[in-house]
Amino acid sequence: MRPIIKDLKQIAVFLIVAIIASSVFAKDRLHCPRIRNDRRPALLFIQGPQDERELCVACFDGKTAYNEKIASARYLQVNQLDNAIFLVTAQRSPTKGSVYAMDLGRGIAKLLVESTRIHCLRAEPGMKKAMLVDTNMGIGEVRLIGLNLANLETTLRHTLKKELLGDRFNGIGPRMKLSPDFKHIVYASRKSDKVPERWSEYILRVLDLSTMKIEDLDNNVGVQISVLSSRGWGSPPFEWINNNEVIYQDMVPNKPNEILEPALQALNIFKSVNIKTKKVMELFCKELRLTLDGGSLQANPLNGKLIYNREYILDLEKKRLIPKTMPFAVVPGYRSKPTKILHGEVVLFSGGSRCVGSCVSPSKKNFAYSLRPKTRSLAEELYAKVQGLQEPIKVAEGPSWTTAIGWIE
Repeated sequence: MRPIIKDLKQIAVFLIVAIIASSVFAKDRLHCPRIRNDRRPALLFIQGPQDERELCVACFDGKTAYNEKIASARYLQVNQLDNAIFLVTAQRSPTKGSVYAMDLGRGIAKLLVESTRIHCLRAEPGMKKAMLVDTNMGIGEVRLIGLNLANLETTLRHTLKKELLGDRFNGIGPRMKLSPDFKHIVYASRKSDKVPERWSEYILRVLDLSTMKIEDLDNNVGVQISVLSSRGWGSPPFEWINNNEVIYQDMVPNKPNEILEPALQALNIFKSVNIKTKKVMELFCKELRLTLDGGSLQANPLNGKLIYNREYILDLEKKRLIPKTMPFAVVPGYRSKPTKILHGEVVLFSGGSRCVGSCVSPSKKNFAYSLRPKTRSLAEELYAKVQGLQEPIKVAEGPSWTTAIGWIE
C-alpha cells in the first residue's frame, strides 16, 4: 500500500503545480465580447501599471461608459486590422507570450501562436486578409504568415533567409513594408556599420516575392536623428501609395557643431518611386524637427490615410502635413495657459492637465483623449467624445498609463 500512497502524493503534487501553472498562463487569455451594431461606437483601451496591463472595451449609454475587461498581461501590444478585428500580443515576460486574433464583431478570439516576435506587416480589410511577420534575426530568418480576416485562419506564405538573399538581406525585418497586393516588399539597407551614427545613408530596395529578385530603387537615401536620441542610428520612413509606387523621406545633411550648435531641424524631401520604371519624383520639401529614430510612415488600414510620425496625416494631393486628430485638436498648455481639447470651435476641455495621448476614429466622428492631471504623477484619465453626445464621457482612470487603442464603429 505504501507505494500506492506515495504515487498518490506525487500525483497530487503534480496536479497542484499544474493548477497553479494554468492559473498563471490563463491571465493572458482573452475574453472576447461581441460588440453588436447597437453597442457601437465602442472604444478599445489599455489601462493599469506597466507590469499588469488590462485590455478593455468601453460601450456608451447616454452619459455613462460601460467597460468590459478582455485580457490582462504584463505587456500588451494591440494592432487594429479591421473595424472590429485586432491582433493582440499578451506577454508574460520579454520572451514569453501569446498572439491572438480577436474579432469583436463576432465575439471570437483565436490563439495563433506562442511568441513575442509576431506583428502585422499589412492589413487589407477590403480583401479580408492581413500579413503577419515573424522576425527571427538571430538565425537570419523572416517568415510571412497570411491571416484570413474572414475566419482567422493562418497560412505560412513565404520564408526569407539570409543564406538565400546574402548581403541584400540587410534591412529585411520589422520596418519593411508590404505592397497592397501582397506581391512586393520594400525595405531600406543601411550602408554603414558605424555605431553610433547621427547621419546614416541607405539603399531603398524592392523584393519580388514571386521570384525573390531584389532591385535597387534609390541608392542614396539619408536620415539624421536628434542629438537627444539614445539610438545608434536612424531609419528613413517609407510606405506604399499603391501596388507600384512607394513614398519615402530623404533628408539633406545638417551637421553643425553638436556641442555649440546642436542640430534641431533638417530639410525633409518627400519622394516617390515607381518599382517598375524606377522613376524617382520629388513631391515636396519641408523643414521639420529631428526625431529620435528617423520617423515613421504607416498606412491606416481602415481609411488608407498615411500617418506620419504618429501625429500627422501626409496629404499628397495638397502636399502638406495636417494633424491626424482633425476635426478635433489638442492645444498644449504653456505656463499659465491651459491645455485645450477642441472639436472645431467647441471647447471639450480647458484646464491644467496635460494631454498625453489621443485617438480619433476613422470616420472622424468619435475622439478619445488621455489627461494627466498632476505633473509628477503617472495617473491618467481617459475621456471619449462620442457622436451624438454633447459632453465628453469619462471612460477610465488609473494610477498609470490609460491609453485608447482604436474605435469600433
